[in-house]
Amino acid sequence: MIVQLHIINCDVNYTRVIKGEAQPLYMELKSKSQLKKGLLIFTSIYSIFFILHILFAVKDFDLGFRIIALLITLMTFFVGLIIVYLGRLEHNTVEVNRIGALISAFLAIGLGWAYSGMELNWSIILWPIGTVFCHLCVELFILGQHHEFK
Repeated sequence: MIVQLHIINCDVNYTRVIKGEAQPLYMELKSKSQLKKGLLIFTSIYSIFFILHILFAVKDFDLGFRIIALLITLMTFFVGLIIVYLGRLEHNTVEVNRIGALISAFLAIGLGWAYSGMELNWSIILWPIGTVFCHLCVELFILGQHHEFK
């Protein structure tokens, strides 16, 4: 990383050179705030769904439980893409997707435990592998070579 200082018309503009392209640092700061926003919204929705699935299980509301369980599963498999979308990230989308893959791997362990009847089972290890694979597919096919989510 090379930081350059440009003084144009008494205006100071800091840039960072990445892969031969200069990017303003304010863009990086904007991406961080968008990442925090996306992560906060994702965490809030995931937490609400988690609480709802417990409440629906207690109240024997099977259809509601199944719908919420499906939404939790989908959210777990696509953490990175959802954070990119909710945070309206335009830059660093691949990096955010990779952070999402790490988060989803941990969430998937709990998901695998739940789907295995809350017992330790060898199949639990397949869930984090599946989520990382989904994030790899998102990176390759959705985020593409431009690394921009449009």
